[in-house]
This record gives sequence, structure tokens and C-alpha cells, in this order.
Amino acid sequence: MQRKACNTETLARSEVCSVEYCRSCAVFHVNVGPVTVHFRPSTFRMLCTTLNAALARFRHVRPVLSSCTANQDEIIDRSP
Repeated sequence: MQRKACNTETLARSEVCSVEYCRSCAVFHVNVGPVTVHFRPSTFRMLCTTLNAALARFRHVRPVLSSCTANQDEIIDRSP
């Protein structure tokens, strides 16, 4: 049985990752470098919530951290 190819729409893209959505199979495709992970909408929402919480906590504790280099901070600060 041959599987139908996804017809994805790009929702967001940066230098290191992209997020696409396939309406026909209702799946998010998260591409980071050469890796693609597929998520159902509810799981994708939970992932986004967790990543946003981690980013908020990082921004809160970052002044206390002395191990971050300027280059790492610059990369992280580009995220939305």
C-alpha cells in the first residue's frame, strides 16, 4: 500500500528550523537541521507551551548565569 505524500504549508522558518503543517493528515512537521519530527496538534501545543516556559525561565535566570557566552546569548535572543 502506497502512502499519499503530505502537502505541507510552511508556517514559520528560521536559519536552523522550520514548522510546516499538512491539512490532509493534520500533522505538524517540525524540522531542525536534518531531523523532522511529526506532531498531532494537541502534542504540538504542549511542546510549544513547554518550550515557551523554558525560554521564559531562561530569560529570568540568565542574569545569574555566568557560563553563557556572548555568542550563545546572541543565538538564543533571535528566537521569537
